[in-house]
Amino acid sequence: MKIVYFSTCFLVVVPILLISGVSAEDSTQWKLPDGAIARLGKGSIYDVKYFRDGSRFAVASSIGIWIHDTRTGEELALLNAHKSYIYSLASSPDGDMFTSGDSNGRIFLWDAHTGQHKRVLIGHTNGVTSLAFSPDGKTLASVSYDWDARTGLHLRSWRAGNPRPYVKYSPEGDTLAFSGRNNSIFLADLKTGEIKKTLVGPIAEAKAVRDEVTSIAHSSDGNLLAGGSSDNAVYIWDTQTGQLVHTLIGHTDHVFSITFSPDGKTIASSSGLNDRTIRLWDPHTGKLLRTITSDTIRIYALAFSPDGKTLASTHSNATVGLWDPHRGELLTTFSGHTSSVGGIAYSPDGKVLASSSRDGTILLWDLTALALNQ
Repeated sequence: MKIVYFSTCFLVVVPILLISGVSAEDSTQWKLPDGAIARLGKGSIYDVKYFRDGSRFAVASSIGIWIHDTRTGEELALLNAHKSYIYSLASSPDGDMFTSGDSNGRIFLWDAHTGQHKRVLIGHTNGVTSLAFSPDGKTLASVSYDWDARTGLHLRSWRAGNPRPYVKYSPEGDTLAFSGRNNSIFLADLKTGEIKKTLVGPIAEAKAVRDEVTSIAHSSDGNLLAGGSSDNAVYIWDTQTGQLVHTLIGHTDHVFSITFSPDGKTIASSSGLNDRTIRLWDPHTGKLLRTITSDTIRIYALAFSPDGKTLASTHSNATVGLWDPHRGELLTTFSGHTSSVGGIAYSPDGKVLASSSRDGTILLWDLTALALNQ
């Protein structure tokens, strides 16, 4: 038996996992591409989340929740109480809770001190594809539902009118933003349950079609909210007034991903179908700063490093790109996956990058060596 200490003060007792007589740690080192630390993955992979100090991370899969050591890639635990596919993961800001959503619409809350799940939240009729804790850790949002994370009490529900709504808490934690039909984003007051603002882009109104918001991002100060759309535009609203301040037009296909830089001075957006570009914008002026173009690959997810100095992107050709967002220059490309790469995440200290692929693997990339060579 082995006692594992998680960065969230999470203690569990689990057996060491052995596969065909070969340790899991050894198997992660097989035929690694240059720059990769480890190759991980069993079953289909749906989500990955780092723990607070970046020393470990959790992987949601069709088998269960795998807990890995970031440095070695060692499999430390398999949590399989769900008995179904796990689609989404989230940990509370204080690290006292860990939650997971599955394909049967159930949400498990795990006690960080015992390693046992405290309760199961039931209310969804389909798979739980997104989870988010409020900044104070007192409530948990799952798509269009809001749950009391301490008691399991169902607090609020809203009908988004969107089969795959996106949800984001405001940085202050008093408002929940979620996407609906017709390029709309609703701002819900978590104290009263009222929809205090409905944000709609003018292009959607003019086209009179059922375009959808494809991604949502808050600025770090909470004053701006951006939405990427299937109508090829990025919208930016003032969250205090609800006024649309900028419509960013330049993409020629659906906007897949948007993200604010940590300092709030830049928005990056990607369009991965026929457009195949990353565009960098000034969110305060609406000015296009630069365009990064790829003629051969589709660009999917984006993520800024914690210091804002690099921008990571995932691609249809099974690669990961690392860019200088200020110059728009490609710093390096990582190869090692065998299918398109969808998910990307920096460790909290920015030293490791995790990428997940349709090939069912997660690769960890050591960024410290890259920094030394710049």
